[in-house]
Amino acid sequence: MIEKPFDPCYNFNMKENRGLILLLTRFAKGWLLRSRPQERRCLPQTEPPFMGFTLVELMVVIIIISILAGVSVVSYSNTKEKSLDKEATSALVLIRNAERQYFARFERFWPSGTTVTTIAQINGNLTIDLSAANWAFGVTGGAAGITYNASCTRAGRTWRISGLTGNPTCSGTCF
Repeated sequence: MIEKPFDPCYNFNMKENRGLILLLTRFAKGWLLRSRPQERRCLPQTEPPFMGFTLVELMVVIIIISILAGVSVVSYSNTKEKSLDKEATSALVLIRNAERQYFARFERFWPSGTTVTTIAQINGNLTIDLSAANWAFGVTGGAAGITYNASCTRAGRTWRISGLTGNPTCSGTCF
C-alpha cells in the first residue's frame, strides 16, 4: 500500500482505514482537550450574505442626519437675517443719498411735514427703486423741510436713518 501524506480533508473509507480512524479520533480528542486552534479547515468558512441594515445602524444614521440638519438650519437662518439687515442699511443709505439730491434741487427734504409709507410714492418722489418685499419703509419729513427720518421695519427690528446723523442705526434684535 502506498502511503499518502496526511490530509484532514481526505474522505476515508471506514472499512479500509479502521485503525487509522481510531488513531485519529484519539489524537483529535487529546487535541480538542488542549484547545489548539485549527490549522487547516476542510470547508472554507464564508461570511453570511449581506441581508440589510440593522435597526441600530439605521437609527444612528438618522440621528446623525438630524443633528446635521438642525445645525445647518440655524446657521442658514442667521445668515439670512444678516443679509436682510445689510439690505435694510443699504436701502437707508440709498434714501439718504436721494434725500440729499432732493435737498440740493428743491432746498428742502421730502416729504415736508408728513409721513409717507407707500413704496410707490417713495420711489417716485426720490427717484429710487426700493423693493417692499422684505421691509416696510417709511419716510418722514420735518415741518419746514429742514430734516427727514427714514425707517425700515421687519420682524421685531427697525433700522432708522436721520438727516442729522446720517448713518443707519438699529433698534430691536439686529444681526
